[in-house]
Amino acid sequence: MGPQFDGSCVSVGLPLSVIELASRYGSLANLLCGLALGAVAFMLGKKEAAPPHTIALLSSGVIVLAADSFLFASVESRRPRVVGSTVAPGTEYVCYQSWTLAMPAIGMLMVGTAVLVASIGWMIIQYAVLNDVENKVFASLGGIFTLLAVVTTTLSPSVPACNTLSLSTSRRGLQVAQRLVYWLSA
Repeated sequence: MGPQFDGSCVSVGLPLSVIELASRYGSLANLLCGLALGAVAFMLGKKEAAPPHTIALLSSGVIVLAADSFLFASVESRRPRVVGSTVAPGTEYVCYQSWTLAMPAIGMLMVGTAVLVASIGWMIIQYAVLNDVENKVFASLGGIFTLLAVVTTTLSPSVPACNTLSLSTSRRGLQVAQRLVYWLSA
């Protein structure tokens, strides 16, 4: 028998409700998509030629974040049928589907964030090259920002991945791995 979920797909072994978090993550994806779209519009509206690689990177970020927002809306719209305080028997698959949809959505949010930060880094480096900025620290800020974004976004999907795996199995080894990932990402 699987875990007993409440109306928000929260159980004893899974204290996080992906349905409740989907609206916040979806809003963040919409905000980042708007920022990336505004940056593309600003760069295309300038008199001098914008670098095509930066426009391509920002445009791919817009597409990823728009699709990500759709996935989070799909997660938020799924609510299991509740009897009393728990999910009705036979409808716990809705919670499994919500977690399954949330995994690529969380990964896409991290990819979109990294793409947006890398694009800003490229713009900083291009400004430093075009304006002959002598300060090496300013010129390396783009690489530092990109490194921080990639390192942060690498560990972020590991916690939801462990939560999803805990739905499918209840082995002791998985619980130890889950605690290790929580400890590493804290």
